[in-house]
Amino acid sequence: MHLTIKIKFSMKKIHILLLLLTVLPAFIFAQQTDYHGRVIDSLTGDAVAGATIVLLGTTKSNGVITNASGVFTISAQQNQQLSISSIGYGAKTVTLTSNTNLIIKLASQVASQSTVVVIGYGTQKK
Repeated sequence: MHLTIKIKFSMKKIHILLLLLTVLPAFIFAQQTDYHGRVIDSLTGDAVAGATIVLLGTTKSNGVITNASGVFTISAQQNQQLSISSIGYGAKTVTLTSNTNLIIKLASQVASQSTVVVIGYGTQKK
């Protein structure tokens, strides 16, 4: 009889362990949320096509690029950070909150030159 009680007790532990192993991954992966957003120019409100959105603080490279309308979708967890950059614009870092619809405004960085010099040498015959 003593042997039978140990087997039942061990089976109970196995059932609890199996239950935890099946339920626990659902809690871990349930925190991933799809964030949808649009990247626009802060002055004109025009869409920024081809902007790069990278999820910071992850071991693997996880990023997306905006489409022609400046729209993107990325899976992330709340409180993670996104780095947004595009050629001609200053980079921006955004911390994700419970709001899954994002509007990100990038400030234009225009490099100005005060002097342009054009020098040409040579001749051309027709």
